Amino acid sequence: MNLGGTIALSYDEAGPVTLSGTELLGESDLAVVELEPVQSNELSWTHLLALRAELLSMSQGGEHQAVVITGTDTVEDVGNFLHLAAPPDIRIALLVSLQTASRGKPVRGIDAALTWLRSDGDSRLRLFVDGIPYSVPFEKRWAGDRWDFPASPDTMMPPWRVPASSRLDPVMPTVPVLSVGIGCGTWARQLIELVPSAGLVLEAYGSGDVPPDIVQSLEAYLASGAHIVITSLSHHSRVKSSYPNIPGTSHGLLSAGCYSGVSLTAREARMRLAIALACDSNDAPRRAFETSSSALQL
Repeated sequence: MNLGGTIALSYDEAGPVTLSGTELLGESDLAVVELEPVQSNELSWTHLLALRAELLSMSQGGEHQAVVITGTDTVEDVGNFLHLAAPPDIRIALLVSLQTASRGKPVRGIDAALTWLRSDGDSRLRLFVDGIPYSVPFEKRWAGDRWDFPASPDTMMPPWRVPASSRLDPVMPTVPVLSVGIGCGTWARQLIELVPSAGLVLEAYGSGDVPPDIVQSLEAYLASGAHIVITSLSHHSRVKSSYPNIPGTSHGLLSAGCYSGVSLTAREARMRLAIALACDSNDAPRRAFETSSSALQL
């Protein structure tokens, strides 16, 4: 299944061209599904829904292995989407490359991806970067002289997944990310009040604290029926209930109805909340972020 990206990018006399899956695979007996491939900075919710629809069709037809070709800019979003919304009975190799394609040569990493798919194993989703395997979920990091894709730490989130029978809304829910900081109260309140959205991800201090002067706006936002997920600006910190009776702390925000993203990054939380809001179940956001009380305590 070809979504495009650097792995499908080739340059010729006319400039950059995104190659088709057939061009990337060359002579192959593999079935190719073109999902309107683009460079990854153009990838859309429509692409993700088309990908899920093809995977569901495969599952219903008794096929249980797929290679998904995509770009590195949005590979974390695609990986998180597949982790949460793909049919559970399909093994998926998510294939990317840090190098552009060469016409007439097989796509990089395809042999390693196919070998894994045809082997016995418990994991149903794996990332392959130029043939090197990585676990999913993962984080994309610069490791001094190269990109690395280490596995995400245990986020302590519930094992929530979108049921295969669930329909996702064709329009992606609006879920902005708001990062707090010194002085943000002068503009954050306006942002919360003026940008129509079904959900909001807060990148908060430490274990989930925000400036006190935006709390009233957050409470009004929750009262409108919208959803807030709190993540931490401190990488791999844990959003938990702390410091009661102090304005703006995580204790008051979680008590008011915000969800803890525990150790999710803002990017992970945004995709998770958007998928949950797109589900045909009003209870999906709560179930997607319902964590045990032990994960939220000091």
